[in-house]
Amino acid sequence: MLRAAREAAQAEERERERARAAIPPELRGTRHASIFFLENGRLPRIGDEVPPWRYCGWLLPYVQGLHSKNFPLLGDRWGYYQRTLAAGRLLDEPIPQARFEHPHTPTLRALEKWVSLIEVAGVAAWNSLVVFVDWLAWALDVGPEPTHPLGDELQEKLYRTVNLELWLENPSDYLGAVASERYGGGPLAFFPTPHSICTMMAQMVMADVNKQPDGRDPRLLTVNEPCCGTGRLLLVASNYSMCLSGQDIAPLMVAITKINLAVYAPWGLYGLPWLHNPALGLRLADALTDKAPSR
Repeated sequence: MLRAAREAAQAEERERERARAAIPPELRGTRHASIFFLENGRLPRIGDEVPPWRYCGWLLPYVQGLHSKNFPLLGDRWGYYQRTLAAGRLLDEPIPQARFEHPHTPTLRALEKWVSLIEVAGVAAWNSLVVFVDWLAWALDVGPEPTHPLGDELQEKLYRTVNLELWLENPSDYLGAVASERYGGGPLAFFPTPHSICTMMAQMVMADVNKQPDGRDPRLLTVNEPCCGTGRLLLVASNYSMCLSGQDIAPLMVAITKINLAVYAPWGLYGLPWLHNPALGLRLADALTDKAPSR
């Protein structure tokens, strides 16, 4: 028995060495959760010399793992996407259907508490959501390292408190709901389309999605949202298509859309590599001029 355990440990170490050897030299030691995993065979954790929140993408593996719980209103969408990438083609199984509804009140209150941790630390209420979104985008590897300095004490509180499993249990655009409460005025006022209307619009547009005259798989139909806001229409469209794109003039909206797609519909963020379609993705731009804002 001891011999078997010893051989298993040696095999594991050999696999780890192969993983380390596969890391390009310029990426070794990079503060990214995936590089840390390849180098150490685990994710960063509290107690390490460098705390986990300093690694880009530290939260994404946990979200991917949570999808395997197959929540009734969401399904294992990350698993579906990863199996599709591994196969290099569309799977015979349909897209797991997600039901996006009005924000679940206890979950919305939880998000407000997470944001309030930043306010208690001295960040103005007007800016605290932006700071939180930047922090979460970094944690999910969909945004750059935050420019607003957050001390390790506050980041540890966020690390221990933020629980995206709540979002997966009751899928909704929670960040969009908070953004509409805080930024419902001003020149770039944000008024999100209710989830029920988004669902109705998608059902109307996609009613005959399975009747393509050229026989094309409907999952390859391109869906573009020129003023995507926080991505609610794209989230609903992810039930039909794996080729999603969008843009918005507001950096906060684009950041929230990327977070929502990373949590709920990864193909909307990362696409299908074998299609080589440069039009897909999310970007900061004015839908009327197709130019990035000057500010």
